[in-house]
Amino acid sequence: MANVGIIGATGYVGIEIVRLLQNHPDINITSVVSHSFAGQKISDVYPHLKIFLTWNATSLI
Repeated sequence: MANVGIIGATGYVGIEIVRLLQNHPDINITSVVSHSFAGQKISDVYPHLKIFLTWNATSLI
């Protein structure tokens, strides 16, 4: 199983990637990054997703 982190997960493409990968049998989403929703649960922002993670906000250099 591959562990995956998604940066920019609140954008249209990012959230579609999350939606597609959440049901993939060989993918484990370990991190989602968003500046806008930092600290909130992904399921509170997008209730249709079955992921129970909290948005991270990181500075990328």
